[in-house]
Amino acid sequence: MFDPIYHHPIEEQQDTLSAFTIESGADGRWFKTRRPFIVSGGELDLKMLDLSYNPVSRFYEAPFQLKANNGIYLIDDFGRQKVTPAGVLNRWIVPMERRIDFLTFTNGAKMTVPFECFLIFSSNLKPSSLGDEAFLRRIQYNMLLKSPR
Repeated sequence: MFDPIYHHPIEEQQDTLSAFTIESGADGRWFKTRRPFIVSGGELDLKMLDLSYNPVSRFYEAPFQLKANNGIYLIDDFGRQKVTPAGVLNRWIVPMERRIDFLTFTNGAKMTVPFECFLIFSSNLKPSSLGDEAFLRRIQYNMLLKSPR
């Protein structure tokens, strides 16, 4: 899975080029990228957290959390999305705990994928207004940043 908007290849240095250079046995479809950093804000809704299918091109697009695997997914201004905070939290409560997610195809079949992104919820609302105590326990780090004034 590769999205050129979020995945930027790392240019590898070649030591020397010569007629005797042996090609590596690596599959050319795989290459190293920088860790992705994905940001979503008020536009986020539950449909964006599952596979989206385009029937014309017969192509699935991966959700943000899958594209952010091994990187960072920042949900900015959490609590002001099109979906309630409880909706997002209920969708991710199992993936955050088990580190796997379940995505659904249009025919109803499910696929298991890794959930290895570092989630950051940024908000200016009180945490108690965003989720219940059970969810807040699953967030490993909480930081209060006061105004620098």
